[in-house]
Amino acid sequence: MSDDFSEAQSGEVDELVPAWLAIVDHDITRSRAVASSLRLPMDDLDYFIDSYSFLADPQLFQYRVYLISIDMEDLSALELVKILRLRSSASVVLLAHNDDAATLAQAEAAGASALINISQGLHLLPEQLQAVYARRMDTLDGAAPWSTRVARPQAPAIGGSHSDSTTASAH
Repeated sequence: MSDDFSEAQSGEVDELVPAWLAIVDHDITRSRAVASSLRLPMDDLDYFIDSYSFLADPQLFQYRVYLISIDMEDLSALELVKILRLRSSASVVLLAHNDDAATLAQAEAAGASALINISQGLHLLPEQLQAVYARRMDTLDGAAPWSTRVARPQAPAIGGSHSDSTTASAH
């Protein structure tokens, strides 16, 4: 099965890469690590070091996937999700260092597509992100409604086979 994410990830469709992913994170080192885990050079994605430069971007609602650090220092990541949800059905993934029930509830209430716990590393991020993007594509094709999932590093949901390591709820 070919989709925009896997094509862009593998580099087969270079023209898709800059337009499909935005990273919003005040920590450039972490953003570089995220880009590296996705096997993307920093030049092939749009990176925003603060919420306000992100909101001022003329392409703000054009991305297919948004990765937003939950610990943004200026404007809350949850507020950014709410703003994106006003005009976008794209995948909005919050990157966090915990996935407790309160954080999950806040992410779900804001409209996030997923909350991914990155506290144990980024090695599973590509598979986790692909699963989130696949859910978005299924929804756009008329399948089940959006659900918020916590993708746990130890066993991500990939493709059609889902492990029960994710917590799901209807949104």
